[in-house]
Amino acid sequence: MSDHASRERGGSRAPLDADAQAQEIMVDWKEALIERLDEMGDLVKQFGLSARILIESDPEKYKDLLLGDCQTLEETVEALKAKLKG
Repeated sequence: MSDHASRERGGSRAPLDADAQAQEIMVDWKEALIERLDEMGDLVKQFGLSARILIESDPEKYKDLLLGDCQTLEETVEALKAKLKG
């Protein structure tokens, strides 16, 4: 029986490898960042981009808006403006 079949049947599961863990973390921060930008609503629309399209187009570019030093919505908006200009 292959490892894949064993896992599907509830067999012992191997721990996630580093790539799988990194992918899981990426999905988590991406969803959190999309949620944060969705909260901006009209502010994001002023740039002619929806938050979801913005993040999905280049998630690495916008990752620091969530993980960085932005504590308030205003700081996040300013960081977003800087990213869009740069």
